[in-house]
Amino acid sequence: GSTSSTVVSLTTNGPPTSGTFAVSPYRGTALTTEFEFLLDGWSDDVDDYPLTYTYGYRLVQDAALTPLVADQYASAWFLTTLPQAPNVNITCVGRVFDRYLSYAQAFTPVRVDPLEISTEDLSAFAGDLLSASADTGDGEASLSLVSNVASVLGGTDASRRRLSAKQELIDDLMAHTISAASLVGTGSSAAAAAQVLSTVSRLTGDPDSLSESSQTGALGLLSDVVGGAAGTGFDADTAAATAATLSSLLSASLFASVAADARRSLGAANADLGGQMAGTVGALATGMIAGAYGGQNRSVVTDNLELRAFRTDCGTRDAAFRLSSGAGVTDLPASALDAAGGDSCEGGAPADVDVKVARLKNVYASEGDGAISDLLQIELGGEGATVKVDNLAEPIVFDIPFDYDPTLEADYDPGTDTETCFNQSQVLTFNCDVPTTFDCGESREVTLPDGSTMTFEAPVYSGDGVPLDVTVTCPAKTAACSFWDNVTRSWSSDGCSVVANTASGVTCACTHLTDFSAST
Repeated sequence: GSTSSTVVSLTTNGPPTSGTFAVSPYRGTALTTEFEFLLDGWSDDVDDYPLTYTYGYRLVQDAALTPLVADQYASAWFLTTLPQAPNVNITCVGRVFDRYLSYAQAFTPVRVDPLEISTEDLSAFAGDLLSASADTGDGEASLSLVSNVASVLGGTDASRRRLSAKQELIDDLMAHTISAASLVGTGSSAAAAAQVLSTVSRLTGDPDSLSESSQTGALGLLSDVVGGAAGTGFDADTAAATAATLSSLLSASLFASVAADARRSLGAANADLGGQMAGTVGALATGMIAGAYGGQNRSVVTDNLELRAFRTDCGTRDAAFRLSSGAGVTDLPASALDAAGGDSCEGGAPADVDVKVARLKNVYASEGDGAISDLLQIELGGEGATVKVDNLAEPIVFDIPFDYDPTLEADYDPGTDTETCFNQSQVLTFNCDVPTTFDCGESREVTLPDGSTMTFEAPVYSGDGVPLDVTVTCPAKTAACSFWDNVTRSWSSDGCSVVANTASGVTCACTHLTDFSAST
């Protein structure tokens, strides 16, 4: 047969080249020395102009980039103070963009010595700086200043006795951050969102120093910024900074294990903090995978948060979507992908579907509610959005691991326990792994030595008759699959069943997606 061929020529765009990046002076002091950044001599093809510039720094090697500006600048010159670094060395980063957003970056190290100052003096000094910055209406300068003050605060003489002063300063810095965030356009600028999220990350680095006011303020700001920017996406540095903030908040007092009941008792607004946290984690996953190609995935991991987002195509839809902890989806039926808008891979033009899996500290758990695992969040979506998935004909199967519990072993003997009814107003509580009670007002059939039976009741009042001994065989404890019902604000198992369980995990099959937990 005959053959033919075609030659296609492609012209690709390259980044700017041939320039330098200088920072002076080489050495200074945190928060007080002004450093001059200069990106000089960069050039590009004539059609690629104008060039624009951004500036930032990394505190340690491989740390997330902290942006100093909320958008690309037309100026190759920039003046700023810098924060206190863990080892006094900071890597300054300059980026040069062409009109198509292809960029080159250059690095210059500087030394930033600590600012020796007390918490009280820092508070007064920062107050003057922040007031002057707020008067200019320059949101990005205010955010940079907050970051720098927070870095110095971490190295002051703060101790337990000075915690109140430190919290007051952080409260003030958080208020300035929220105000500045409203000025930089986080909904329309990825760079602005990155600067805000980086600033909040720096401010919340020490969870023990966060008042509940700062915690709720930080979570509310994160919810707004992450939710608003999720559709346009986050780069790896911004995702890492945001995950670090969420992790710090999960370790703070509002999400301590004893706090959930207290929040619920204060009403819906406080009870919804758990939902706000879970929603922000989901939005972060959406933003992490935005712009990816089919078959790619993105992940972040902290000590109490692990998040992985997958963009599936027809070649990867049958994969298991797991986290390093072992949690995740083992069977994702085609009907679920169809419900998320994926359509069939048999002909046509199926869309990529995002599968987002997160494990985080259980923000809904409270004392005695039976929850025994971290929260497992599973979502489907695409194009920067999350799709509600429920009433599936075929369930989604997933694993929830938890800490080993010997009482969940198949051969574990729960034993028996005996308590005594002295009067009919008592309710006995037995020493069993599963809560077990007996109402002494009920009659009980007992077997006599000759084999006959009779009905026996406890005395109406103590001392009026023979007490009734009640022996129970304690029920065995089993792991169940539960999800958080936002309507009833409680755990439910509707639409879920247990496929298998062990003493360290449960496999669940559910016809809907939401936030799940293992329970007993």
